[in-house]
Amino acid sequence: MKTGFSDLDKIIKGLNNSSLNVIAGRPNMGKSSLAFNIAVNLAKKIPVAIFSLEMSKEYICNKFIDSDLLDTQIIIDDTPGISVENIRKKCIRLKQEKNIGLVVIDYLQLISTEKENGREQELSNIGLSLKKLEEELKTPILLTSQLSKEPDIRFKAGQDPRPTLKDFGYSSDIIKYANTIMLLYKDDYYYQNSDKKNVLEINVAKSKNGRLGTIVIDYNR
Repeated sequence: MKTGFSDLDKIIKGLNNSSLNVIAGRPNMGKSSLAFNIAVNLAKKIPVAIFSLEMSKEYICNKFIDSDLLDTQIIIDDTPGISVENIRKKCIRLKQEKNIGLVVIDYLQLISTEKENGREQELSNIGLSLKKLEEELKTPILLTSQLSKEPDIRFKAGQDPRPTLKDFGYSSDIIKYANTIMLLYKDDYYYQNSDKKNVLEINVAKSKNGRLGTIVIDYNR
């Protein structure tokens, strides 16, 4: 499935069925925006389910989604703190009723579990559950994830704040479950005088079906 971003598709070879694809970054890097834009691009051809744990349905619709796609090709669930178990139940039903072809979940750290474990173990269990879900649905899952504060710490120390896989911190188990990992970076967020205004860097740091590499896009598109 083509994401609608041609340079990205050349690297990751699109979103494959039965795949877990992660968009990760620090706050304000455009994780949700990229995920929702990909969802809209694909919804022109297939039904898409969006689970938004942070933004309301109304906000998403006003900012990202054309009214003619809503409820026919895009189904939004904005239940705050929804559990991974309930995400699975709803996805199974939507697969049966609407034959959804993509699941977008925004974002990992806000998903809850019905089991009481340490948060690191909970996030690992969520990652494993989502891996099993994409295999069960035979549908790609696009999951956003927040990174640790390490990029900000490096910036304050005069080092390069571009994110790496090590910046997942206690969410690091998601790395082994993901087929594709895209790390986002905006230079003008950190550097006021950056010559890279309105430029989003997407670093494909893991790609089982494609290759590694970095592309840049205009994030005002």
